[in-house]
Amino acid sequence: MTCQTFRKDGQSTSEWIAKAFYYAARHGACIAQCSYGYNEMAGMSASEIAEWMSESAEYEALQYFLDPANANCEALETNIAVYSAGNFNKPASLYPGAFKDCISVTAFCPDFLPGGYSNYGAGCDIAAPGGDIVEGKADAPCMILSTGLKSNGQLSYIYKYGTSMACPHVSGVVALGASYA
Repeated sequence: MTCQTFRKDGQSTSEWIAKAFYYAARHGACIAQCSYGYNEMAGMSASEIAEWMSESAEYEALQYFLDPANANCEALETNIAVYSAGNFNKPASLYPGAFKDCISVTAFCPDFLPGGYSNYGAGCDIAAPGGDIVEGKADAPCMILSTGLKSNGQLSYIYKYGTSMACPHVSGVVALGASYA
């Protein structure tokens, strides 16, 4: 299922994302593919992150989705949330992917080396193909074909790179594994 949580301009709210997690858990989803994270949380202290967790509708809904009592696949002990690690070349995953109960995905390029843009290290769990940057080219063959908005605002297939392109690869493998089990 697809749950729309972002507007065309890329804006979202904790409440919109929370509604999507609750809807997904209540309607049979077992894997959440989340190609986003919060850069501002990377610099937070443990107490600030704990405060965000206690006040966030999104975190509460994520915990609901991940609660084993709400598992939607007999082959899995719980539902699974897969997040992109971030594209800031920082030595830690973005949150919420950095939470221990989530899978955080970094990116590697076609040469199998880490993407120079990809976050890495603490909180990161696995790497997948994320494409590479080519200066001055918006459609290089080393990028990943995805859906997005063209410069005229029209929805189309476009080439992109980043951990948000790597994240669906991992979600797909998790889904195949669950279906096989």
